Amino acid sequence: MSLFMGNLAGGTVDPEKIKVATVQFEAQSLIFNKVLYNCQSKCMGDTYAEGDLGTGEQSCVDRCVAKFFKANQLIGKEVQYNRMFNVNKMPEYEKVKSMMKEN
Repeated sequence: MSLFMGNLAGGTVDPEKIKVATVQFEAQSLIFNKVLYNCQSKCMGDTYAEGDLGTGEQSCVDRCVAKFFKANQLIGKEVQYNRMFNVNKMPEYEKVKSMMKEN
């Protein structure tokens, strides 16, 4: 059984699952690119003397990525809490939902 195909014998593709996967892929790609850009600009200079990262650069990148994902985790928990208890509406979520319906 495939995630996108459902029952392989039927051979049909569920367009709704494709839309969800596309949104998830774009969100993950955006996060990856933000981490890459931010940590590269903070931890590595504009000139490269060696092909490999130095020890200081490696530890800086490790700390940078860890901080980014820790902050992302804390924000995710807050969003889940707000959504669970309906503290406020999430306009970004509603926008993505409406975009999915349009396609």
